Amino acid sequence: MAGVAEQILRRVDPDIEAPRFVGDGLGEVHHMKSDPDSVVADVVQLVGHILEQSRPVSVGVITPLGTETELLAALDAAGLPAGGADHVSHPVTVLPPHAVRGLEFTHLVVVRPGEIVDEDSDGYKRLYIAVTRCCEFLEVVHYGEWEELLRPYTREELRASAMSNVERLLWMLNFIDREDRCSVLAMARRPLPSDAEPDEEVAFAALVAILETAEPKRSMLIQYVEERLSEISESG
Repeated sequence: MAGVAEQILRRVDPDIEAPRFVGDGLGEVHHMKSDPDSVVADVVQLVGHILEQSRPVSVGVITPLGTETELLAALDAAGLPAGGADHVSHPVTVLPPHAVRGLEFTHLVVVRPGEIVDEDSDGYKRLYIAVTRCCEFLEVVHYGEWEELLRPYTREELRASAMSNVERLLWMLNFIDREDRCSVLAMARRPLPSDAEPDEEVAFAALVAILETAEPKRSMLIQYVEERLSEISESG
């Protein structure tokens, strides 16, 4: 599973050092191809199979925003106990990608990952966060796009969609409180390109300074960077 998460992460930023996962079993990854006419039935059947296991399990079903109600109704009709974001105590929890941060499940079912990625500009980030909510088994139900989603960028694609240093900084803010702080710090310490703008140099210097403190706070980092960028703008 860690390998899948790293592949997704590199679609966000090909140069980033992937966080090191710690745990007994980062689990197995299985994926199945479905289609729009049968995807709900396939997910219900898969969840039912998972719940047939003798040992207790927690199942998270991550589905594109706006499709949760349909899945919850189908699971209920099949007699499978499930709840939404407000009922995570159920054996099965159905959630959109943006609602999974901080949760963990022994079994994770990601439905229609291509639609998750296409939801907005943060699609790959949401997919990365989603798959890292899995403790043991990751199941992906897709329309055939799964391998393409994990494909590394070509050189041409990298040049066309290069992330600026400031964009990279803002993305790293999302992970300021995660255990991968050391990886983020190592990335921030890398020398900037010779053509980096002054505001980029100041922003990354600020990032390093805050990350090196004992307990970095996201709000403090944002305020510090905004103040430095404001000073540069006013002086310019």
